[in-house]
Amino acid sequence: MPFKVGEKVIYPGRGICEIERISTQEVDGRDVEFYHLTFLRDEATVMVPVEKADTIGIRRLLDKAEVPKVYAFLRQNIHTPSSDYKVRYQQNVDRLASGTIFDIADVVKTLVYLSRIKKLSERETNMLERAYTLLVNEIAQVSGADKDEVQSKVDRALEQFDVEE
Repeated sequence: MPFKVGEKVIYPGRGICEIERISTQEVDGRDVEFYHLTFLRDEATVMVPVEKADTIGIRRLLDKAEVPKVYAFLRQNIHTPSSDYKVRYQQNVDRLASGTIFDIADVVKTLVYLSRIKKLSERETNMLERAYTLLVNEIAQVSGADKDEVQSKVDRALEQFDVEE
């Protein structure tokens, strides 16, 4: 389903964007439609071919009714993450690239768990901060809540999960 001008969408790994306009440009002798996206976080812009939006993973924001499910997911127990840093890091990169809110929440949970038992590497610390920010921003945007309030709710939910072997 195509997006409309003015609609807010998620660009995987980068966050919330607004579709500023849709244009058609000639590329390799054929007309190609582009979404012109502006990121809310830093007002950077990017052009994305309409036909590639699904492949890239651009999606609509979470439905407000789904927010309680995200909090419930954050409270659910997780399985022990891989002890192999390279495997674990790649799994988390892939989850962030998928762009789904539950994959982002899973990255947050995994890295929060690991941070409880050991010091995270700089790369994992940065990934946790990015995933946490993406999660909080999307929930705040769709629920109309203040980011501080959402952070508190996310933090409380993360205090409740445990690890299953």
